[in-house]
Amino acid sequence: MKKMCIAAVLPLLFLAVSCTQTITGTGPIDTSIMHKVEEQCASYFLGMGPFGESTLVQKPDTIQYTVHNYFLYSTFCTVGYNK
Repeated sequence: MKKMCIAAVLPLLFLAVSCTQTITGTGPIDTSIMHKVEEQCASYFLGMGPFGESTLVQKPDTIQYTVHNYFLYSTFCTVGYNK
């Protein structure tokens, strides 16, 4: 019974342990008044990757990076905004 509880709770703990970070390229900018031009995301699984493309095709006024780190999986997104 004890092993079954550990086997059920352990995957949930791995999903709960995460870190999210948002970085704006030129400092703190209010992106709510800007228009999102493009968003590209790349994923990493077990340290392998990137799966996907995180480079922008257009040239935006400002760039914002968002990183989500989970235990075995992470994503790196690049978002471009114009005024």
